[in-house]
Amino acid sequence: MAISSGDELAETVGESSVESIPESKYPDVVALIPEMSDELRAELFELVPGLLQFSLDAMKATEETLKTTLAANAQDQAELSASFSELQAIAKGRLDRDGISEEHERFLFEYLMKLQDTRVESSRENKQFIANEAAAARRAKMFQSSLPVLEMAIMAGARIMLTRGR
Repeated sequence: MAISSGDELAETVGESSVESIPESKYPDVVALIPEMSDELRAELFELVPGLLQFSLDAMKATEETLKTTLAANAQDQAELSASFSELQAIAKGRLDRDGISEEHERFLFEYLMKLQDTRVESSRENKQFIANEAAAARRAKMFQSSLPVLEMAIMAGARIMLTRGR
């Protein structure tokens, strides 16, 4: 969905015009920024006071959330890996005992295989999680890097308007 005009944006967020967008809808507007044309973005930041600062603050919060999430995930993965290793060591230790029955040996071997499958699946899910977080971080960085350019364009536009008014 590409949003190319202020009217489309206002309609999308349920307002009559871009100028009437209240602060409470800034999160909705910021979420739509990647879908807007460059011209609309520049116009939007000019017409909606405080939206640029809100966007910058949102990007900082997003970055911090991503860092915290990845750090917590790394700790969880380390604990999970240690737990898997401990369970494997216990099962292998029992498997190495003398006089173990074939049935018990088969049970322990199947347990180790199931444990390994669970570990592989957990690793796969974690890699997907990290990929999703990385994609979110890239989108946030791309958006954040475009904000200073838009801010400069808005400032230049404002200067032009002020010099024309003289």
